Amino acid sequence: MNKFYEKIILGFLFLIVLYNLVNCNILEGKRRRRRRKRRKRRKQRKPNMKKTNMKNQIMRKRNMIKVFRKKQNVFPKANTNNKDVKQDKEISILNGEIKKINTNLVNTQRITSEKIPSLINHIKSQSEIRLNKIQSQISNNNLKNQQLKSFSEKKGREIQGNIDLLSSDLANNNIKYSDQMTEVNSQLYSLQNKIKSYEENNLNIEEMLKNVNLQLDTKYVNK
Repeated sequence: MNKFYEKIILGFLFLIVLYNLVNCNILEGKRRRRRRKRRKRRKQRKPNMKKTNMKNQIMRKRNMIKVFRKKQNVFPKANTNNKDVKQDKEISILNGEIKKINTNLVNTQRITSEKIPSLINHIKSQSEIRLNKIQSQISNNNLKNQQLKSFSEKKGREIQGNIDLLSSDLANNNIKYSDQMTEVNSQLYSLQNKIKSYEENNLNIEEMLKNVNLQLDTKYVNK
């Protein structure tokens, strides 16, 4: 009986735990759904808010422009005369400045008309001086070039003469060298002949000595 009650109690506790787990999962699911819905609403509101803000700004600007135009068009009667006087003064000041500018322009035109020919003559004189300098430099450069050409031609001739002399000397040296070599070869040939004759003489002397020794040996034996 005790075991049976224990099983019932454990089963009851297990059911309570399952119920709590299920409720927790359901609550978490609801919370997640609510969060998703809030995010979607915020995303949908942002562009609408931007549009409304832009519209409100445009309307404010339009209203400001309308108010400004109304203020410009509406003037009090008491201040109209003062404003006209101020405008007349400003117009007179502007006319005076325009006259000054015109006088300055006329004076500058006169000065320039007087100075232009002198400037042209000065420029012409300077250009002629520069051209003369350039022409003199060109002539000097031509003379220097001619001198350099003549000098280079002379040096080229001298070098060519030295080359010819060297080539002739080399040819003569080659001839002398060939003659000397022929003489040396002839001397070597004569020496070789002398050596051969000397060797032959030595052989003959050795044979004579052998014969003499044989003769002496025979004489000694006979005695």
